[in-house]
Amino acid sequence: PAPPSALRSLLGDASDGFFATTFERHATASDADIPLLPSWDTLLATLHDCSAAAGCSVLVLKDQHPTAPGESACLASAYLDGCSIIVNHAEAGCAPLAALCEALRADLPHAYCQLYLTPPDARAVDAHADDRDVFVVQLGGAKRWSVCDAPPIVRPGRDEQVGKGELPVPEELLAASAENLAHDDGLLREGTARYIPRGFVHEAAAPARTGSLHATIALATADWSWASLVEAAGAAAGWGAAAASAKRRELEALPTTLDQQRCWRRCAPP
Repeated sequence: PAPPSALRSLLGDASDGFFATTFERHATASDADIPLLPSWDTLLATLHDCSAAAGCSVLVLKDQHPTAPGESACLASAYLDGCSIIVNHAEAGCAPLAALCEALRADLPHAYCQLYLTPPDARAVDAHADDRDVFVVQLGGAKRWSVCDAPPIVRPGRDEQVGKGELPVPEELLAASAENLAHDDGLLREGTARYIPRGFVHEAAAPARTGSLHATIALATADWSWASLVEAAGAAAGWGAAAASAKRRELEALPTTLDQQRCWRRCAPP
């Protein structure tokens, strides 16, 4: 028999009917069974060497804001000082993560990875929504997650991510997220995974007695939407960036039936 797909390894039993019932619609949590996860030694080497890896970079956050230049020369000291360490495009400097992302492309057009190392009783970023679907895989320690049920913007584009830029998260969702984080219902422990569709407001915090290391596998679903594909095709055909962007917004605003709400925002089939 063929080996299980990387997608099934991430989702477990939740993989049955994933594209028909869950993809871009519902958040899920499951036990992961991934033989390709990196060891601690590999991850530490990634942190040490990623500055030299093409496409790989490190971001150090203090109180959920980037540190000033020169304050993050020693990552270990920054972590002990309460900073979160984020490795963007970690697959560029970590072979096991690269293998996982490549294996996911059997079911999805593309996948890439960020690593988040968060000290105890801390969080890396505020509550927000992304323009991409993500799989969160807990590699070490634990982290409490709050994922709000109803997205404030259904399948947002690049300029519609609440909690980023000038778009605030609605107050009622912030209150709900804070209440959810006060409980351990959304606690991810080592070897567990969570799927979060784009647009769903989420927030995460490491518990008081343990830090957290997790990998976020990102899927650029806003870029794969029908409207974005039309925008890219128009730009390639010489429409000009402004005209192509206007066409995307026009398509996204077309009225549809309830069952086809914002169909132009949906991801093209993988």
